[in-house]
Amino acid sequence: MRLLQITTRYYLAFSALLLSLAAVSIFLIFTSVMREETEEKLWLALERAVHTLEAGNPIIQQPPILEIEVLDTLPAVEPVYRDAFIHDPFEGDQELFKELVAVRMVGELPMRITVRQVILEPHDYLGTIGLPLAVVLILLLAGIVFINRQISRMLWKPFNENLARLKSFSLAEDHPLDLQSSPITEFGELNGVLVRMSERIRKDYRILKEFTGIAAHEIQNPIAVIRANLDEAQQYPELPEPVMRSLSQAGSATSRLTRLNRMLLFLTRIENQQGFNPESLSLRTHLEQILDELADRITEKAMILTVDLETDLVLDVNPELLDSTLRNLLDNAVKHSSPGSRLEIRMKVRTLTIGNTAPPLEKPPEDLFNRFVKADPASQSLGLGLAIVRAICDRNGWSINYSAVDTWHQLTIGF
Repeated sequence: MRLLQITTRYYLAFSALLLSLAAVSIFLIFTSVMREETEEKLWLALERAVHTLEAGNPIIQQPPILEIEVLDTLPAVEPVYRDAFIHDPFEGDQELFKELVAVRMVGELPMRITVRQVILEPHDYLGTIGLPLAVVLILLLAGIVFINRQISRMLWKPFNENLARLKSFSLAEDHPLDLQSSPITEFGELNGVLVRMSERIRKDYRILKEFTGIAAHEIQNPIAVIRANLDEAQQYPELPEPVMRSLSQAGSATSRLTRLNRMLLFLTRIENQQGFNPESLSLRTHLEQILDELADRITEKAMILTVDLETDLVLDVNPELLDSTLRNLLDNAVKHSSPGSRLEIRMKVRTLTIGNTAPPLEKPPEDLFNRFVKADPASQSLGLGLAIVRAICDRNGWSINYSAVDTWHQLTIGF
């Protein structure tokens, strides 16, 4: 969930709670004020009625608003406020009244005087108060969402722009990380940390590439000398069997070292973009050529080969890079497949998929694109084939995906 959504939810929840409490408080305060005001008016009406009677002026009773009853005796009772539902002949309905009943001596006559006033029931003014508050609540919440989105979009724009630049940042391009400045202090500090970190990483990466290239070049000549001396030593037939065995093992190790050195040099050239001029090449032609070269191995393992080339694709790529990509993928598929297993090669509009049956992986497929990572640690593979394929794909802007479900392995290149 995005940060904006989380903060907006908290703002909405807090605002809704606050406005709900405000609505309840207004309702209670309004009810209390109305009650006090009504009681005050009833008391004034009672005093006016008593004053009029004491002055000897007649009062016309107005039930249920004003009722006067002459008593025989004067009971000792206090004035009483109470609510009463009374039938109003003019309204023709039961109405809620607030009434004040008091017993007073008017001249020499004890009288019970009752004054009443219609009061609003809670449901009568609840809509009057609730509707405006509901409208205000909706407008406020909508305004919070809108303003929060607009402000966040403005404030987070540099961050989102820098995030996009970080996603596209590549050490292979050898360009410094350029981040958009931000007026927000925290974002500015983050940009500074990221730029310094990227510079340290670029420096380490350059040193590593230079070391790999120089080491591979410097190792090349001593390896050639060792191989020549081993070949020459093996020409002497009178050497004892243990010595010949040792020379053979040394020759195998030297061949492996030669292959490792050659692949590291090739990988360094790819990453440094050295000497790979592109040409317009047919993907189908190269694919069929490599399949012809692997036909004997496929037949020897009795593999079930399925080739579905719906279309051809002309690529603007260096022949050596395309050949290395296809050869590595197909060679791995044949080498790691079990005898009698399936090998499927399918080419769609802009994708090439190579699938084969092999033992399940013990590590995530994505890890096999790293250098010196092998599916089977005990194999004689150098663990550089898929690293070279990934480097070639990155160089040419291709995507590559490796998926493995049980024993079915599938590599897909998107051109």
